[in-house]
Amino acid sequence: MSYRSTLHDRPWWYGRNTMPATLDTVVDEIDADVNAVAKANRMLRDQVRQLSTVVVVLLEQLEARGVVDLGELQAAVEDALRPPAAAADGSVPARMVTCAKCGAEVPSNQTTITDKLGEVCDACFDATA
Repeated sequence: MSYRSTLHDRPWWYGRNTMPATLDTVVDEIDADVNAVAKANRMLRDQVRQLSTVVVVLLEQLEARGVVDLGELQAAVEDALRPPAAAADGSVPARMVTCAKCGAEVPSNQTTITDKLGEVCDACFDATA
């Protein structure tokens, strides 16, 4: 259908009037998605607040009973949250992973994630390929 015949084709031309309804539907769906994400965000924020309160109360009770030293705990947490030190060549050391097939401990950069077995070492992956 040429451009000129399209302009004179009444069903095609008047069919364009359905576009705003389609756009309204899309906008409504996007609004619903945004509202769902906002609700999930509020729920997660509330859960984080509750978990933070639980941790604070537990730590206060453990410290009161002499079970934990908050200074040592804070230092340990800071160490755990610190990113791994870069090697001299600038690379980040790989974390160690247990192969789901053979049980070997290998660096994560020498593994492959499969849909059936999970994370397997390259040797096991090459043997099954």
